[in-house]
Amino acid sequence: MQYAVKYSDDGFKLRDYREELLWKVKLYDDKIKIANNEEMSNAYEIKLRDEGKIKLERNDALVTELRMNNEAEWFQVNDAYTTRGAGLSLAPALLLIEELKDMEKFILMAELKAKGR
Repeated sequence: MQYAVKYSDDGFKLRDYREELLWKVKLYDDKIKIANNEEMSNAYEIKLRDEGKIKLERNDALVTELRMNNEAEWFQVNDAYTTRGAGLSLAPALLLIEELKDMEKFILMAELKAKGR
């Protein structure tokens, strides 16, 4: 086992093989927060805004934004990733968080997608 996902009422945590916290994800009606600590300090916020615009913010400052296309089967996220079937999911914004390792991005994206987010 390299990773473990632990669920809670308002989100989930990604832990390593030693059960140490890697990322904590909290789900809200209008956003998702992700941080590498229990206190959620210095957390990233992912928000869906007007007509498919996803904003990635940290400490109330815009990091970047994506314009999703609900009609497109494939969607390019920067030059490194292409996703399929994302619709208006918030999950592709995780690909823009440089602190996340690729496998962590993919696990977290799958969990968000499974939760309909």
